[in-house]
Amino acid sequence: MQHEPPTDVARPVAGVDVSKDQLDLFVDTVGRHLRVGNDDEGVARLVATLLEHGVRLVVVEATGVGQLVFDVMQHTGAGGIVCLTGVSSSGRSIGVDAGLLNRELVLENDVVFGSVNANRRYFELGVQHFQQAEQRWPGIFERLITRRVPFDDFTAALDRRPEDIKTLLTIAAE
Repeated sequence: MQHEPPTDVARPVAGVDVSKDQLDLFVDTVGRHLRVGNDDEGVARLVATLLEHGVRLVVVEATGVGQLVFDVMQHTGAGGIVCLTGVSSSGRSIGVDAGLLNRELVLENDVVFGSVNANRRYFELGVQHFQQAEQRWPGIFERLITRRVPFDDFTAALDRRPEDIKTLLTIAAE
């Protein structure tokens, strides 16, 4: 089932298809398709194109390149989400103002998280860990989710309310 993006969305929506050799980008508001190499130059061109068209909400960073990780975090807009899937090598240092980074992440309500490709066993362990946390601190997760929004109305989730901690997009009825 294909969904047309709502016409009242202020932010452009972009999709990036990642393969070993290339990255394919599509920005809906301009109908632009761009294919670049999956290398430093191609990633830089892709990021520049995203910024040029005002796409700043969600980024999946899979290279593990330390400087690029921080560049990506710096260029998301308020409410931005950065998913880190690449593993950085050790031994390379870059200067980071940790206080400034923390302040920007908190005040802009940004999210940065890591994800590892894992097999079924690890997902089952994750569910067990959530269940253990729920047993130890009953209701902890429910208290963090202050609002649920149906996926078909996802733009409503972007409207912040004073009482919001985390808003959850619901995919299917419970």
